[in-house]
This record gives sequence, C-alpha cells and structure tokens, in this order.
Amino acid sequence: MNSPIISFRTNSAPYTVISPVSYVQSALGGNNLPVKEGENSNFTCFRVYNNFNQAASTAAMFNISLTVYDDADPNSHTATKSPVSQSWVRIYETGFGESTVAPGAYTQVIGTDTAIGRSGVDSYIPEFGNDGGSAPYLRAGTDGNGVGFLEFASYAQVPSGAGFESYTFAISFFYEWMA
Repeated sequence: MNSPIISFRTNSAPYTVISPVSYVQSALGGNNLPVKEGENSNFTCFRVYNNFNQAASTAAMFNISLTVYDDADPNSHTATKSPVSQSWVRIYETGFGESTVAPGAYTQVIGTDTAIGRSGVDSYIPEFGNDGGSAPYLRAGTDGNGVGFLEFASYAQVPSGAGFESYTFAISFFYEWMA
C-alpha cells in the first residue's frame, strides 16, 4: 500500500482545497469582523479526505486526532499564543463518508464539541471512522482505490476579558498508517 493522500477541502461542491481558515463574525452587508471577547466566531466546516483523486493502493489512516499549535512547523509545536494555550478553538465531527469516486457518500453525525490546544494536551479524536465504525479511521474506500473523508465543524470561543489581537496558528491533523 502507498501512503495516505491527505487533502483539506470544503464541505460543499466542488469540494476545493481550502484556503487558510479565518475565525470571524459576520456583519451586515456580508463583511467579516473580528470575534469580540466573550463571543463565538462563525462556524468553519471542512473535510479531511484520503485519496480524493482515487490513486491505486492507498493506505488507511488510524489513531487520528486534531489539535492546534502556534505554528505549522513541527519544530514549533508550542502553545504560547492565547487561542492555543487556552484552547479557544473548538471542533466536532459533523459527517463521514466514502465511495469508489469523489466526493463520496455522506452520512451526517454530530460529534462531541471539544476544545483543542495546549500543545496537543486538548485534542479531538473523531468518534466515527469514514466507514461508520466507532474507531478514528480514514480509509481510501473499501479497497484502497476509492475515496474517504471525515467532516468537521470548528469555531473560536473567545473568553471574556480577552484583549484585541490578531493571531495565527495551525490546525494539526495527526494519524498513523501502515504499508
């Protein structure tokens, strides 16, 4: 088996690769505003795909978890920024699916809303695999030649008393796989 082929994509057609996620609030007129202290951001929904383009013999991922760090660089997996150190980011699973072709058949679920951060101390483990099983599993279809995905909703919950600041941080997706 070949290594998993991961892509972060939108949760609606045409399922394009996502741009950086912004945690903001909507304003009248369609503009976005920073999230005020004591309030929640809009929801950001995305899918994590394994093998969106259906390459042959793609391995499954298991022992999946998601968290946030100060930076995407593995050498910077720290928690010095407030959204990370205080676990302001929340996430839960909203669906899963798989098929022989993309985007895959969708099944809706509602996972447990979980705060993530603190250098991975607070992490989210998906409650359903993409085949509907109860293990955090993401396979590339039933035979490794198809596509599978997990869908998530995420938002920022900014605590009361938080100062006005712009933060950058990374959502990290961890998994294991075997050839």
